[in-house]
Amino acid sequence: EVPPPPPNLSPLLAAFRSLLELSLSLPPASPPRGADLLLAASLSRRSLFPPSLALLLPLAGSPPLYSRGLATLASHLFAAGEEGAAREALAELGRAGAGCRELGGERPDWAGLVKAAARHAARARSAGALQKGGFAPKTCNPVLSVLDAYASHPRFADPLLAEQVATALVRRVVFLTGAVSAATLPAPDRPEAAFVGRSNVGKSSLVNMLCGRRALAYTSKTPGKTQQFNYFAVNDKEGRGREIRYGDEVGGERDRDSFYIVDLPGFGFAKVPAAVKRSWGELMDEYFKTRRNLRVVFHLVDGRHGCVSEDARIMRQCADAFRGSKVEYVVVLTKADKNGSKGVDSEVAKGVREVMKECGVGGRPLLITSSTTKLGRDEMWRFLKTCCEY
Repeated sequence: EVPPPPPNLSPLLAAFRSLLELSLSLPPASPPRGADLLLAASLSRRSLFPPSLALLLPLAGSPPLYSRGLATLASHLFAAGEEGAAREALAELGRAGAGCRELGGERPDWAGLVKAAARHAARARSAGALQKGGFAPKTCNPVLSVLDAYASHPRFADPLLAEQVATALVRRVVFLTGAVSAATLPAPDRPEAAFVGRSNVGKSSLVNMLCGRRALAYTSKTPGKTQQFNYFAVNDKEGRGREIRYGDEVGGERDRDSFYIVDLPGFGFAKVPAAVKRSWGELMDEYFKTRRNLRVVFHLVDGRHGCVSEDARIMRQCADAFRGSKVEYVVVLTKADKNGSKGVDSEVAKGVREVMKECGVGGRPLLITSSTTKLGRDEMWRFLKTCCEY
């Protein structure tokens, strides 16, 4: 049974769903007739349906096949420059995910869909559409809509998909500055994502993993190496790095989905004087409460050991700072690969949840990640999405 169509579907997507309904009445040996129905249903917009699409679309009403067909449809719509219709197909693809979880079956070509969305976005940027508001409201990059649809489907390990997502969303990234006081923070001219956690919890490695870079943020076996607010500019204008390093004047504008990533100083057993630690805490408290462009804070906790007292202090600090605000606060368990095939121990995760509840952030998200295996990268990007919206 094909579910009833939601309201406000474009005629193109409605025609596709009608085709699936008609195909249910066909004998199993009649797929060519189904392809003919597809072509007949799309006469008014024939250019959007190359012959290959008629061969790829499923002619059955099961959710897995329906999802594969919608993914193929969205890919071709992006290739044709029909972003609005492609996003509608992706929204429908997200709604179809629940049935796929129950029935299993072959999955959509997610990597191909990300590639198609990224190519469409690149064409729009080249044409200047992004700066002119050419993308749909509240979502700068259509790859993020693909991630939303992907989140509703069964997950699977696909390194190619993870790399494509990172490449599409982080096209350029450059170290901007190291701030040591509120006065030295960059101007709040774009959204911002902050990473906080105890020393040696893996902040820099996770930032590198999210951006698809090997050595963007400095990683060290020496605890406390990050001793300032390290700012990275994502998708800034071409040549921004040369402008920072050499003082060259570089024209152009940053991409509309540009944002800052901030690697905050590690707390806990960082080998720095007590006065420096105290100044970090005061600056962090001021930063959380007053940084108006802050969109999301990722609090990293070691997935092998769980929370320490400093983690609880940060949780209470964030509960107070973000009460009533729209800032996302996300607890991230790191180093899941260090515990073998078991990942993060269930008792450790349970203990972290209990501490979160005691500190007033019990309703906030809890993610499990590994910078080595790339586990959790797509989930973290779903929260980073708030930094790419306008």
